[in-house]
Amino acid sequence: MKYFILNLFLTFLVILSSEGAATEENNLFHKIQPNKIWDIKNGNFISEKDFIRKLGSNYNLLLGIDDKNPEHYQSANRVIRKLSENNHKPIILLGNVERSKQNAFAIFASRQKDPTKIYTATGLDMLLDWQNNGQASWAVVRPVFDVALEKRLSLEAVNFSRYEIGKIHKDGLMGLPEDIKASVISLLSDPLPDSNMNIIKKAIKAHYCLPLPPEVVDKLSLIQRAQNSLFALNLSHKETQTTILIAQKDHIAKATGIPFYLHKLDPDRGNISLTLIEIAPDIDIATISQSDVDFIWFTRKNENSLHCP
Repeated sequence: MKYFILNLFLTFLVILSSEGAATEENNLFHKIQPNKIWDIKNGNFISEKDFIRKLGSNYNLLLGIDDKNPEHYQSANRVIRKLSENNHKPIILLGNVERSKQNAFAIFASRQKDPTKIYTATGLDMLLDWQNNGQASWAVVRPVFDVALEKRLSLEAVNFSRYEIGKIHKDGLMGLPEDIKASVISLLSDPLPDSNMNIIKKAIKAHYCLPLPPEVVDKLSLIQRAQNSLFALNLSHKETQTTILIAQKDHIAKATGIPFYLHKLDPDRGNISLTLIEIAPDIDIATISQSDVDFIWFTRKNENSLHCP
């Protein structure tokens, strides 16, 4: 009889414990609001102001976005603006602009000769031939360009051109552009563990509505790893200045993305990764807290996103 009572008491404690955990997670979910930032290391929400305060100087800030979500570009705009107001004057690296378009920024900057005038990105899309680049619409991405030009910050195009990506898809590492071939091959010489490669491949498959042949997934994985290496090389050249890289969120994971290669290039350089995620009813705080980044910035869901049927 006494064992029955003891077991009953222990069962009651287990139920209370599980209900408490569920209540705590439920409370955390209800705290999730647009523009709230989850600090993964400390396990708590912080404000935008707190996040900016946490940023020091001479570091790389990696912003991972959904490149079709307007709020993500607006959030990036605010981060750039606040850092500029704190006299950081960050360099802006753009993962969604082909490096062959860099001259467009030089031409546009040469027209901004009046130091008393506030300039915007009006007309820059024409120089970049934006409507033909396969990216999100100019109206979506423009806030980043506007704030950079208003604050007279350096803009750098750091992605492969579509032609270069085609060459890598066709010829593998031998299809890399000659000017960065040796450096990228060196960074990719140590293969990622199978578990990390599987993470990359799983994310790539999730981007497509139809099944992809394994050989295509392998090629797309190589292209993504080459892009990560290229982005890291560009970041590593900015040793004495705050640099912000804006790219799709798959690129900024610590174990599989840009930080992995940055650590190989400069293990002492500070790198902070922040990914922007749309709020959804099925968000699991426990799972989110295992994300391979430093901070998560929650935004409203983009109702115009295209999803697989």
